[in-house]
Amino acid sequence: MTDAWYERYRAYVRELEGTGVFPEKEPNLRAMREGLARLQLPLRPERTIVVAGTNGKGTTCAALEALLRAEGQRVGFYSSPHLVETTERFRLDGADLSPELFCRAFEAVRDAGRGLPLTHFEILTLMAAWLFYSGHATRPVDWAVFEVGLGGLWDATNAIPHDFAVIASLGIDHEKFLGRDLVSIARNKFGIVGPGARVVHARFPSPEVQALAASTAAQTQSRWSQAPAASWSPAAATSVNESLRRPARLRTAWGECEAPLPGQRGADNLSLAAATFEAIGYDAKLRLPALAAMRWSGRFEVLPLEGERLLVLSGDHNVAGLESLVEILDAYSLRTLRAVVGISQDKDADGILTRLTQSRAVTLHLTESPFKGRRLADYGPWLDRAASSNPDPATALWQAIDASAPGEVILVTGSLYLVGAVKHEFVYRSPIRDK
Repeated sequence: MTDAWYERYRAYVRELEGTGVFPEKEPNLRAMREGLARLQLPLRPERTIVVAGTNGKGTTCAALEALLRAEGQRVGFYSSPHLVETTERFRLDGADLSPELFCRAFEAVRDAGRGLPLTHFEILTLMAAWLFYSGHATRPVDWAVFEVGLGGLWDATNAIPHDFAVIASLGIDHEKFLGRDLVSIARNKFGIVGPGARVVHARFPSPEVQALAASTAAQTQSRWSQAPAASWSPAAATSVNESLRRPARLRTAWGECEAPLPGQRGADNLSLAAATFEAIGYDAKLRLPALAAMRWSGRFEVLPLEGERLLVLSGDHNVAGLESLVEILDAYSLRTLRAVVGISQDKDADGILTRLTQSRAVTLHLTESPFKGRRLADYGPWLDRAASSNPDPATALWQAIDASAPGEVILVTGSLYLVGAVKHEFVYRSPIRDK
């Protein structure tokens, strides 16, 4: 990569960030579909998978990527949000996009999309489609995996023709856009299911959602199957910290392997990926060990610090996510820890913090998430319970590190944007990890 490409990349990112995140228009896919038509891409719906859900869709995509790559397939993976660099949203054969390819994709979409009211996410989605299908700057992929950004029905990824739809776990989130009950949320997410689609899904949270799925299947003449149950266990070790450093164990319908992520939620997502892999025609039992090579940053990611301390980055940002996080903490018998927490304005901060602190001794260090973050003053009584508070995530984490004792675990949670800020400041820039 030359300095010229990097400078151009930074300029294009600034241009993108000046584009509206949410459009000032009724939800529709007209601009996306027109953009796809103008790009004249050789789309391959029979080789395209779109994954929706409230929690776990990114993990499912990353695991599916690992399985497909083990099969020798060239995979394009599009996800959101990024943690540090926008290029992380695009992976080709397991590697983040280069600044040069980012620039070429941006220029292609910018030129084709002139005059279209495209949002930030729509531009990025069109860039992914151009990269995966066009063959202009890099050879086309064998399989394209798209993670839905928000909902499903009106999400930009749903404009990409696809024969395969995956529904990860469902819960309450983004109520302003999707509705305040599970059926409304599920209805929007089921919008990714097209006529004759093959659908693989996680266990549904209620009989009402199950009934909606059956109705959707009948209306679309699609074939649905539920991923089989899976389980996990922490690695055997003489201490909690040692166990956290080692891979967990995953047990599935196809056998056992090392788990790249701990927790029942992780086990369910990995089983969903394996079931999808099998549904599209491959042998999940044969390739199951490839899951150990899965790369998915910021999701219960364990990093060593000096003094036998551990830094755990877990971008859980809703109550359902915290339930899964607490299950992992309980499994490792983590009854005490320090937690650096920053939550977005539109999330249930009381629910998140209550669930985190109700069964263990948690020393809170409150901060503000970089994107739409809740202000410190808006934490109410939680601010008085915190050992420290600082609006800057870097300062908040250093306060927690400086106050910690050898052997302590420091958790960063509440927002993926907060996890990204921590990785940027403390993992990529500062030598805080053991050498």
